[in-house]
Amino acid sequence: MDPNPWAGMPVVRRSYALRFLAALVVIVVIVGLFGGSIYAQTGTELRSDVESQLVTDAQQDADRLEIWFRSTERYLGSLPRSVAFRNDDRVAITDALHRMTDRSAFDGAYYVDSETGEVQANAGTNAVLTDDGRLSDVVADRLSTATEDGSQVVFSEAFETAAGRPAMLAVSRVPGESDRVVVGVVDLESLSRYMIGTDETDEVIVTDGNGTVVLAEDRSLLLADDAIEPADIANETGTTSLTEGGDETVVGYAAVGTEDWTLTTRVPASQAYSLQSTISNWILAMLAVTFGGMVVLGLTVGRNTAGELRTLSDRAAAIEDGDLDEPVESSRHDELGDLHRSIDRMRRSLRQRLEEAETARAEAERARAESERFSRHLERTADEYGETMRACADGDLTRRLETDADSEAMDTVAAAFNAMMDDIEETVAATRAFADAVDGAAESTADGVVDVRSASEQVTTSVQQIADGAEQQSDQLAAINDEIDDLSTTTEEIAAMSSQVATLAERTATASADARESARRAIEGMNAIEREADDAVAEVTRLEAEIEAIDDLLEFIGDVTDETNMLALNASIEAARSTSTLSLIH
Repeated sequence: MDPNPWAGMPVVRRSYALRFLAALVVIVVIVGLFGGSIYAQTGTELRSDVESQLVTDAQQDADRLEIWFRSTERYLGSLPRSVAFRNDDRVAITDALHRMTDRSAFDGAYYVDSETGEVQANAGTNAVLTDDGRLSDVVADRLSTATEDGSQVVFSEAFETAAGRPAMLAVSRVPGESDRVVVGVVDLESLSRYMIGTDETDEVIVTDGNGTVVLAEDRSLLLADDAIEPADIANETGTTSLTEGGDETVVGYAAVGTEDWTLTTRVPASQAYSLQSTISNWILAMLAVTFGGMVVLGLTVGRNTAGELRTLSDRAAAIEDGDLDEPVESSRHDELGDLHRSIDRMRRSLRQRLEEAETARAEAERARAESERFSRHLERTADEYGETMRACADGDLTRRLETDADSEAMDTVAAAFNAMMDDIEETVAATRAFADAVDGAAESTADGVVDVRSASEQVTTSVQQIADGAEQQSDQLAAINDEIDDLSTTTEEIAAMSSQVATLAERTATASADARESARRAIEGMNAIEREADDAVAEVTRLEAEIEAIDDLLEFIGDVTDETNMLALNASIEAARSTSTLSLIH
């Protein structure tokens, strides 16, 4: 384990900054990829939607134009079949032609002899008529071309009238009259306004099969060649693009029914794809804001965090160097603030523990000094006690132990030893007195034994004398009668001797009883001496046990001293461990 874990803080800060920067880059890349994906997908969908919408709009406008053609065709097809034309009623025909000019985009209506070009009846503008009442050459040429088609109703190609207005002829044959036709002049400007209107967003242009503009919002485009090649819009519906002056235009087109016309709806690409551009701009703005936010976050949060970490590192280094007085403070209310406050609590706890360790160390030192002093005192006291006890063991029973006020145990030992020695001294004195008494009694017993022995010898002599006398009596039995006086005398002497013997025997018995009593007393005295001796031995044994207890006490004091030293060492180790723990925490 690194003994100084705070030493790696610069590397940690660099690593934290790199990780933070990498996280920012990853977030920006992810947002960029996500935004790019959205942009690409949205662009494709928007482009498809825009193109589909353009085609739809073109198709709707083409359908409206087709409806106009079909309704006009039906009207023109039914008009010559009316009673007025069947009866060749010129007034009624003129009224019918006036009603025809009331229709949208019709500028004039004419009942014409197709062979001569003479107008039989007319309504509306006279711009297409000559002074002699005939159709102008341009109109006549278009009419001639239109009548070549065998259809009932025919629409001619667009042309410019003598008055310079773009127009188109709508021709209907009169049934039963091969040389008579009804001709309507359709003003293309009016038809453009009626069919197209003024769309503020889309530009609608209708071209014929030759690519000539026949309908348009911009009058200047009518009868001009369109910028789009007819081949580019040859299909029924679809989209294409047009680039003019560097600007791209998106074109949606649709065919107009049976006519060889194509309606196009044109929108500038910038306008058509404005939503895509807006989304792109928003995505770019989002990326810019995200990147800017990340930069601001890195400059504020990351830098602030790195600064806080640097401050924590410096404070941790100061704590490691032993500076536990300066507090670790922070006004933050986030995890870093909590970390500051945790380190400050750890600093206070460490300082308190160090103070407690110093206090414990001082107390341990004082206890160790006191223990050493007390141990030396006990050693001196034990030496003195040992010397006194050896003197007592050598026979000097007058020696006594000095009481020790500093040690209750030693004081108890001294008191117990002194009491024991007092008892031993009294016992020895009593034993000596008893021994003297025993000696006196023994001497008296010896004297009595000598007296008994002497008396016994006398009795033996007397008995022997009696035996001898009896033997003499046995020998002189025959002369008993002769010597009755002598025998009586002798009997008296024997009686007197027997009395003496009885007295002596009584005295001997008394002396023997006294001797037995003295012996019993001597035996009891010896037993008492033996008991006293046993008590003395037991007391000596107890004294030895107490001496051993003193030795154990001395050993315990030594252990206490060692334990005190160990406590001091443990306090130092605990202080070092606390420092190491603090280092590990940081």
